[in-house]
Amino acid sequence: MVFWVFAVFKYEPPSDTIRPHSVYLFQDFQSFLNCDLSRTRMVGNQTRGGGDGFEFVLQRWWPYYFACGEHNGLHCKDGLMRFPVFPMFRGWHY
Repeated sequence: MVFWVFAVFKYEPPSDTIRPHSVYLFQDFQSFLNCDLSRTRMVGNQTRGGGDGFEFVLQRWWPYYFACGEHNGLHCKDGLMRFPVFPMFRGWHY
């Protein structure tokens, strides 16, 4: 998956088939690896996924580390609901 600087991504709102999630932004890679939620900032709670979904704009060219913080980080620790984002400038190719 490629994310561009100023790209927007979102998660689906909770429904009968989609469990609620929250989105946390980690301060650093080590916290991300350890799923240390004490060094995070919530950028989207369960209800922010409603309507068109939650949006977070990538404004800088550096790694971003995200995870779901529900159930005290269980989704993050299982490794199923966390991901890094490495934005690229438009026009750059591999």
